[in-house]
Formats: sequence, C-alpha cells, structure tokens
Amino acid sequence: MQASVEFVEALGSTSYVHSTLTTGETIVAERRSFRPKTGDQITFHFAPASARLFGEDGGRYIPRGPEHVVIHSLMF
Repeated sequence: MQASVEFVEALGSTSYVHSTLTTGETIVAERRSFRPKTGDQITFHFAPASARLFGEDGGRYIPRGPEHVVIHSLMF
C-alpha cells in the first residue's frame, strides 16, 4: 500500500506515523526505529492477522469491507 506521510507523532522511542493512502483513506502506523518525515512517500507491508482495524467511530471490529480507516501495527 502506497501512502503519503501527513505528520509524525514522536513519543519517546515510539512514533505514530499518520499517512494518507492513494485511495484517500487514513492510516496510522506505530514505529520504534525508522522515523519518516512529513511529505515522504512510503509503502506499507503487513501481516493481515497482526493488523488491528478500527471504524470511523474508533471502535475495534472485525473487518467487513472498504470502511476500514485506520490500520495499526504496520511495517514499512
């Protein structure tokens, strides 16, 4: 998945990378080492079984379709 970095929250040794996919959806990834910069183009790879998916209301749910807006714990 290709994305553009919107901003990075640096919280000690952990960073939360807020990005926009080419489809326009928002994605947030937790990183512990690599820290991209605003405007960087990045590619996400993840194991579907390890993803935590959330709806627009922030509640955790079982994936059902294109309404996924945030995926946490991704590798890039």
